[in-house]
Amino acid sequence: MAKIRSLLFREMRIQRKQILANIISCTGCAVLFSLIMLSCRIGNLSKLIAENDDAAGAFEIVFKLLPVMYSGLCAACAGIYDQGLIGSDVNSGWANYACAIPVRPRDRAAARTAFAGIMYLLNILLIELFYAASCAATGKPLSAFGMSVILLPLAFAPLMSAVLHLFTMRARTQVTFKKEQIKATAVQMLLIFLAGAIPCGKLAQYMTDRVSQIGQYMEEHPFAPQEDQLSFIFGDVLEKGNEMLHRIAPWVIPAIVLLLALDYLIICYAARKGERV
Repeated sequence: MAKIRSLLFREMRIQRKQILANIISCTGCAVLFSLIMLSCRIGNLSKLIAENDDAAGAFEIVFKLLPVMYSGLCAACAGIYDQGLIGSDVNSGWANYACAIPVRPRDRAAARTAFAGIMYLLNILLIELFYAASCAATGKPLSAFGMSVILLPLAFAPLMSAVLHLFTMRARTQVTFKKEQIKATAVQMLLIFLAGAIPCGKLAQYMTDRVSQIGQYMEEHPFAPQEDQLSFIFGDVLEKGNEMLHRIAPWVIPAIVLLLALDYLIICYAARKGERV
């Protein structure tokens, strides 16, 4: 246990500047987004919203997207730590030295996973505080569903880290690290593409099936309010999307924990392979 604590302290010390920079940047974005939402409710932008129904609809969409965007920002920041740590280990020679000291691969994996877990807890705290601030700024009640769904972008971070560790943890030189990093990035982009392609494909299929109905509706109701037109076109999509999110929401936190466990196993595997290089 003492070895794990020492390794954990080492990783936190190496990344202390990055941690501070990410906290400052995430907090700054949270303050900026909260001020925008507050202005839309009681500030200068509230007058524009009161006078223009289209602007009110646009800002309503923005209110829903800002927490998700902020969660994505925190997820991206969480992924930066791994690249910095692995690159630092290769540059300093620690990657080779760690194989010679009496520290088991599973201890190194436990320290790295514990560090990742602490960073995820920090990001979860920042995300939930921003969600609470956004609810207060817009006058909407807090909900367990919203608090869980907003963490969905963060659930991809452990998976991206696991892919990065699988390729780069065995690197012992800067040249090898860069080559493996390119491979890991390619796999990460493929996973992100697949994650986005499935809902986009479903939406395209839905729109293709409803082209004739949409055209008929627009001919029969050419002067219908824009809100009614959008509701007819996307109503079913939003309903099905909301139903899917309600199914996914209870599994977001367990997914993060399970992916962290997968990341631990991959680090153990890569560390053992690295000792044989």
